[in-house]
Amino acid sequence: MDDLNELYRLPERIETRWASPENPDGARGAGGQSNGGRKGRAFLPIPAGERLVLAHHRGGPGIVRRMWMTLTDLDLTTLRGLRLECFWDGASEPAVSAPLGDFFCQPLG
Repeated sequence: MDDLNELYRLPERIETRWASPENPDGARGAGGQSNGGRKGRAFLPIPAGERLVLAHHRGGPGIVRRMWMTLTDLDLTTLRGLRLECFWDGASEPAVSAPLGDFFCQPLG
């Protein structure tokens, strides 16, 4: 059983960051600064045709361990209309470019 517990422990020298709508760079201590420290900017609406950076990281290698999004409408139009793109290593073209629902294997809601 001890081996299973090792899966949930962070190795030494690993530094974690939490990116959010108010802190897309994941800067240490930069979350919860707006709205009087109450949840900060917990959400951002995305107008049609606009882009939003969910997380931005500069520096050494990193791992995305979790993505949390709450959508107001889970119909096909929304799940196909929102597109997730991931860029890394300074690339100008996305390594991942897919409708949000397709990426999470939920194309039909």
